[in-house]
Amino acid sequence: MFYNYLKTAWRNLLRNPTLSLINLVGLSVSVAFCVLLFFHIRYEQSFDGFHANGDRLFRLEMSDFWNGDPGNESHQLLMPLIVGKEIKSRFPEVKTAVVFEDETVHFGEQLVRADNQVYKEKGVIYADRLGGYAERISVGWWMYGLVGLAAIVVALATISMQVWKAVRSNPVDALRME
Repeated sequence: MFYNYLKTAWRNLLRNPTLSLINLVGLSVSVAFCVLLFFHIRYEQSFDGFHANGDRLFRLEMSDFWNGDPGNESHQLLMPLIVGKEIKSRFPEVKTAVVFEDETVHFGEQLVRADNQVYKEKGVIYADRLGGYAERISVGWWMYGLVGLAAIVVALATISMQVWKAVRSNPVDALRME
């Protein structure tokens, strides 16, 4: 029985090579997207899991209202470095704080030293560590959007090809093949 399914699939593959190629590429891209999505979700859920007190860690965000308009609101994680010290001094419950600051907004490219070599880098983020907590910073969210867009394009191409083939085919020929 399984052999007959394989034989039928192989015949359809040879009869419609373009459509089969589009279907295989679409399936491959969608499976790749699902795998990337799985690893991204797993990565996002892994934060603070390594820390012994991971259930006591919190992230503070800052909201800005430009021109006093609530509809023109922006959220960010980067704050002035003084915020960490102020939170720690005003709230006794806070034991440590880490504040990130993007100085490249004000000063452009930054000089970074590594192994006695100096590099000029863009996108440098400073961390004020008031307690030694290590934070991971990830870059590359655009890759997931690009893969999702490619999956949508392949899906639309597959559907368009199927519709075009159905519109142009003669129903009598389809009955003869079965």
